Amino acid sequence: MITLNRDAPETLYQQLFNYFKEQILSGAMKAGKRLPASRALADELDISRTSVVNAYDALESAGLIVSRERRGLFVVDKLPILYAEWMLSDGDFIPAAASHVSESQEFPSLISLSVGSLPVDFMPVEAMRRALNAVLDRDAGAALGYEPTEGYKPLRRAIADQLHSRGMNVKADEVLVTGGCQQAIDLAVQSLVPPNGILLTTDPTYIGLIDIARTRNLELITIPWSDQGIDLAGLETLIQERRPHLFYLMTTFLNPTGAVLSMQQRRHLLTLAATYQLPILEDGVYDGFDYEDAGLPSLRALDESGLVLYASGFSKTVVPGTRIGYLISSPQLYSRISRVKQAADVCTPGLNQRAMTELLRSGQLNAHLEVVRHACKHRRDALLAALQRYASGTWTWTTPMGGLYIWVEIPSNGPTAVELLQKAADLGVDFAIGASFSPNANWPYHLRLNFSSYAPPVLEEGIRRLWTAWLAC
Repeated sequence: MITLNRDAPETLYQQLFNYFKEQILSGAMKAGKRLPASRALADELDISRTSVVNAYDALESAGLIVSRERRGLFVVDKLPILYAEWMLSDGDFIPAAASHVSESQEFPSLISLSVGSLPVDFMPVEAMRRALNAVLDRDAGAALGYEPTEGYKPLRRAIADQLHSRGMNVKADEVLVTGGCQQAIDLAVQSLVPPNGILLTTDPTYIGLIDIARTRNLELITIPWSDQGIDLAGLETLIQERRPHLFYLMTTFLNPTGAVLSMQQRRHLLTLAATYQLPILEDGVYDGFDYEDAGLPSLRALDESGLVLYASGFSKTVVPGTRIGYLISSPQLYSRISRVKQAADVCTPGLNQRAMTELLRSGQLNAHLEVVRHACKHRRDALLAALQRYASGTWTWTTPMGGLYIWVEIPSNGPTAVELLQKAADLGVDFAIGASFSPNANWPYHLRLNFSSYAPPVLEEGIRRLWTAWLAC
């Protein structure tokens, strides 16, 4: 029996969507089962038919039900791969089957643990198809034309609303839509750091930031990020001596280590920024992609001086190919950065912007992201278990609370990461070497492993190959 709570913060259609999703994933609703007609269910529950139709649309976008012409809506015969590893039990996801490696298991010739994004199997294909069709049906040719340089206004409002739910006081007019988070970072750097200027970052840092600095002929200086966080006393000395023009960092789930800056360090960093009038570019691309509820507000949410710019997007965690990112800046900087963007590419593709607006407004993007997070947590735990099984006591690693990566340290009296990679490639596995994330080529005995790309048995096989390669070096 379906029970809806009219006083709950969730809308009725969201409650209905969640009910059917749980019924399907738990197996209570079997493959091929027909759903009640929307009008009949609306009458039974004493709700509007629109709420039922919206719930059914969301279920179809999620790939959980399918429409059969003149027959109705039915539970799909085969769940999308994103759901296939899971079943629903007591309100939480658990593995649907044992994750041990079978001797007859067929594995890829190359297991690539080096990638920097989610696998294509996790993309919301059906939801994006429906969003694109809805936009084209509604907007016709307007969907294919130029948009303002700043971005499609309804998307800017939707992004501002999403950030507001994370504690950021952001107005739509402060949102600049970009071609992915990478462009957002590049635009901020171009706008705030003059030619031959000084850009400050952590070590390690995002490899894309290193590329930007080199392409722009900027001096890139670093402050180490250790297990204890950033050396803030050393940072202040560095600011005093070098006077950088901009400080770029990821405060949550740092790529490559998965580290999270503590609340104490966040507040201290903002104090330093205000004291020395140092602009900060905060990369929040993994904000909200947590497994253990990190629960820390962004620097942008804490900022009272107007010195924090915030870059993020949807490429890393949901839909890479749409290249939708955004940059939040102060009103004083907004027009300058907009002019830089206009000179770069005029505008971000309008059809993608409008489709993303549909996904955000409908709640389908957040619903999809919730499932992706559950799946990635399962895969993270599988990779950690494989590391424990093969390399415990010899290699060391962190357990990230979010993001896509595990940061592994191998003994310094053995092969370097570069040497290990050469041998590992011969055995059919690769990874990202730690030195790639350092402007100074530090971290020669560190590896970054992406755990999202494969099901648990393949991840275990990947670590087995990697361990075998290390023993053979």
